[in-house]
Order: sequence, then structure tokens, then C-alpha cells
Amino acid sequence: MMKATIEILFDEEAVLGSPTIGKYMVRYFDEDDEEVGGSFHETILEAEAEVLDYQKTHNEDNS
Repeated sequence: MMKATIEILFDEEAVLGSPTIGKYMVRYFDEDDEEVGGSFHETILEAEAEVLDYQKTHNEDNS
């Protein structure tokens, strides 16, 4: 099962040496719990919607 998590960043925290566009970082994981990407969001509601969309899209039963 693929999943996504939300990480709350500290004020003015840099990621990979750069400032972010939002306080909430969503991390995407594959079936083996390997991180495969991420995104930044300004509100927790945007981040939550992204997590739900990622999990729904990537865990649909296509059989």
C-alpha cells in the first residue's frame, strides 16, 4: 500500500538548503516504504487533501 505523510516544518526551516513555499511538507512513499517524492503546502487542509488524493489515486483496485 502506498502512503503519504505530513511533516510540519519549523518557521523559516530550509529543505535541501532552500526555503519552502509552505509550512507543511507531504512525503510520498511506495509499497516498500521508499520515499518517492514530496510537495509543500501553505495550509494543513491543502496538505491533507494532497495526502488523501495521493493515497486514493495510487491504491485504487484496478482489477
